[in-house]
Amino acid sequence: MHVLNIEGRRFGKLVALERTEGRTKSGGLMWRFLCDCGRRVERASAYVSKGATTSCGCLRLKRCFAGNVTVRFFAIYSGMHKRCEVSETIGYARYGGAGISVSKEWSTLKSFSYDMYASYTKHVEKHGEQNTTIDRIDNTKGYSKGNCRWATIKQQACNRKNNILVTIQEETKVLSQWVEELNLNYGTVYSRIKRGWKPEDALTTPPRTGNC
Repeated sequence: MHVLNIEGRRFGKLVALERTEGRTKSGGLMWRFLCDCGRRVERASAYVSKGATTSCGCLRLKRCFAGNVTVRFFAIYSGMHKRCEVSETIGYARYGGAGISVSKEWSTLKSFSYDMYASYTKHVEKHGEQNTTIDRIDNTKGYSKGNCRWATIKQQACNRKNNILVTIQEETKVLSQWVEELNLNYGTVYSRIKRGWKPEDALTTPPRTGNC
């Protein structure tokens, strides 16, 4: 019997990674998919290929919470999972690659919102949405209700002594945040700063071929 190979194909927000040993109740094939939000899930290939399933569930939850949580809050939730679970994500080496994970209790947007959205809105009222970031109290531990709080960019930098604050066009972020947003190589930018470059120049100067 010919088995359709869907590896690498995209279905909505899902990209097929590999076939798993699991089976549906009717004997159908199961595949592991990577969702655009960063989560990896196992789904029946028949349902996905037919369009019956188009995300890990985050799309449904995002619609469900559209009137209650902001796009920024969803981005924080998504980014948290990506840093810890998706090896292709910039910064993965310092999070998932270093053993940092997201608590199973926060596997859904609904559960994360239940624990953190009320405190998020209070922090936003005082400091603004762009200056509200999720911060791990103990940097050796992962993301969980007992180890996370909302912090300003400056407070987060103080919690991580090796962080560097950079201001570009009156907007201040931690160096790693700028690197991720601009899709740059962290090692290249950091080495420039260590050699005496101004942080703004290190981030905005294009690399020369064969040299940084």
